[in-house]
Amino acid sequence: MSNSSQSKSSAASPSKGIADEIKDKGEQVLGQAREGAGQFAEDRKNHTADYLRALAAAAGSGASELDRQGHGATAAFVSNVAGEFDGMVQELGERPVGRLVDDIADFARERPVLFFGAAFLVGLGTARFAKSSASRREPDKPQDPAPAAAGGTPEPGA
Repeated sequence: MSNSSQSKSSAASPSKGIADEIKDKGEQVLGQAREGAGQFAEDRKNHTADYLRALAAAAGSGASELDRQGHGATAAFVSNVAGEFDGMVQELGERPVGRLVDDIADFARERPVLFFGAAFLVGLGTARFAKSSASRREPDKPQDPAPAAAGGTPEPGA
């Protein structure tokens, strides 16, 4: 019986070693994927913050132009909004991605209606942006699909 139990344990030992190797390799790959995803998210966050800073600067320039044209009250309002927006963007750029995700989750739990409303508006804005970008990329595409919908191709000279 002792030979039988020894052969079982020696057979299990190589299998356990292979399973441990697979587990270690899987953990290593998962760690690399997390690191890569984290770096990608951080890069996107920084890119977005830079873009939003440019928008805040443009709003500030617009406020200056409004002031030069004699629209002082509107200029003050736009300047105030631009300043607040710039402060938010500064905070966005300084926070780690994980903290931002936690803050968004907290906001969604505390104010679900506002969160989903904002998500809906962002979706509409994104769809409109995508639609306008697509139409600019295909300028030679005819705008009126009526001939194709009529079931044939238009005759030359018609």
